[in-house]
Amino acid sequence: PEQRLEAHTKRAKQQQQLLREANTLLTMPSLAPADTVLMTSTETQNALICQPQQRNTAGRIFGGFLMRRAFELAFSTCYLFAGSR
Repeated sequence: PEQRLEAHTKRAKQQQQLLREANTLLTMPSLAPADTVLMTSTETQNALICQPQQRNTAGRIFGGFLMRRAFELAFSTCYLFAGSR
């Protein structure tokens, strides 16, 4: 019980530190470091129409197809913000 309390306290302190560091970026973005980007600014979206060849035998979209599309979107998002591989 005492170790769990210590771990919880340590985690709470880390969370508070992260929130303090992010506060400048959230409240006054112009004062934030130039290499800092909010996670909400890194969001990309993708829409597509599911064709019959992407469906499984139950008539729903195939999970592997969704995984591949998610990977491709994640790669594109990383490329947009990192600039290269």
